[in-house]
Amino acid sequence: MIEETYGTVNGTYGAVGTCEVTSIWAGEIPEEIGSLVALQNLNLGNNGLKGTIPINLFNCSSLQSLSLDDIGLTGTMPSEIGELRNLGYLNLQFNSLTGTIPSTLFNMTTLRVIHLWSNQFSGQLPSEFGHGLPNLEEIYLWSNQLTGQLPSSISNCSKLTVIDLGINSFSGPIPDNLGNLMNLECLHINDNLFTDESSVPELSFLSSLTSCKALIRLVLAGNPLNGTLPISIGNFSALHYFSAQSCNIKGNIPREVGQLSNLITLELQNNELIGSVPATLGRLQKLQVLHLQGNKLNGSLPNDICQMSSLGDLILSRNNLSGTLRGLPGGWSIPKSLFKLASLSVLSMQADGLTGEIPAEIGLLSHFRSLIWETMASKAPFKCFTFYVSISISLFNCSSLGILSFDELGLTGTIPSEIGELRNLEYLNLNFPQNLAMVFRIWKKKHIWSNQFSGQLPSSISNCSKLTIVALGANSFSGPIPNSLGNLRNLEVLYIPDNLLPMNLQFRN
Repeated sequence: MIEETYGTVNGTYGAVGTCEVTSIWAGEIPEEIGSLVALQNLNLGNNGLKGTIPINLFNCSSLQSLSLDDIGLTGTMPSEIGELRNLGYLNLQFNSLTGTIPSTLFNMTTLRVIHLWSNQFSGQLPSEFGHGLPNLEEIYLWSNQLTGQLPSSISNCSKLTVIDLGINSFSGPIPDNLGNLMNLECLHINDNLFTDESSVPELSFLSSLTSCKALIRLVLAGNPLNGTLPISIGNFSALHYFSAQSCNIKGNIPREVGQLSNLITLELQNNELIGSVPATLGRLQKLQVLHLQGNKLNGSLPNDICQMSSLGDLILSRNNLSGTLRGLPGGWSIPKSLFKLASLSVLSMQADGLTGEIPAEIGLLSHFRSLIWETMASKAPFKCFTFYVSISISLFNCSSLGILSFDELGLTGTIPSEIGELRNLEYLNLNFPQNLAMVFRIWKKKHIWSNQFSGQLPSSISNCSKLTIVALGANSFSGPIPNSLGNLRNLEVLYIPDNLLPMNLQFRN
């Protein structure tokens, strides 16, 4: 075995079995490397090499493992790679290789793992893809420029456990016969142009995939699937992670989703889902992330949600949730027991018709990091909403809170001095205009904008030492501007127009 630290690759080594470079080398891979006919393992990854893949490399006919990842390779993958008849592991990820993937690669019967992540490969996968790779277990083609359909012959690669085709331009239907891959554990096909062309509205390929009893990760996000979730979705017995955001999924969330007893993450945001949030979700004791925002869900939030003892992220904003709260039509209630979920750390909900005080129980959430209330009023100008929401002092017991956002709620009163207890606060938004929010998105922020706050700005705000932007426009703040603002060493922007603040500011070096 050869291990080097610095220098250039000079090809002077003799008959070695393994060459692994553990630190930075410079230069190009030399043509002389082809003389290492006994070489079985070559790892030149994560080094300062450059250039193209030398043709002579494929004279190393004993190679079983080849890693040339993240070394700035350019050019194409030579078709001569098919000469490596013993190769089981190929890693060329994080380079700048272009052109089509040579057809010879798909006839290498010994290949178990193909890593081609993050290159610039283009073209289509050959229709006979699955016929020449009987031992293939993992294929990673993420972030390339591949097009065309996913060949149905892939189902012949019966040993496949991982398929990662994300961030390409694959199109056409997702083959139903993927369900024949009994060993499949991860299917990532996100951010492509896959569609469902079945004659029924249900996404039929999902029903076929339920035969993959080992499947734990299914990522479909960012494909125009245009269908409904089948009730057979409840048969994914092993599934841990299901992401189908931004897929134009319609219809209801099947109540059978409550059968996914091993599910940890469910992401269905930014679709066209209708109906109510199914109460059966409360059965998912392992669920940690539930993202349903940006749909057309209606009805009240079921109390059963509060039974999900592992829930950490709950995002339901931008829906049409309704119900009653203290007898007010059009309002909706939040079960107080929701704030007793010790694991809850992110909560984003719709505020339309919300009335009353944020429950005092919120102060019990020691891991709480983000609280976001949004309104649909600005997106539906034909509606008229009135909000009467007050901030419970106990909120400031959430010492881990980094994001606090109340969007267009018409908040009144003063900002409690206890705000200074939020030492990790980075973003406070009390109705910040959308156009300016785009400008400040890259910063850690504090916005108190266009509400009806009055009184003095508490000097304790200086305890929020991570603040870089303070925007207090269009309120009724009065009294002196606290000198303690000068202690905010990370402050980049102070914006305080349209208030009742005295402007006799004195600046000191």
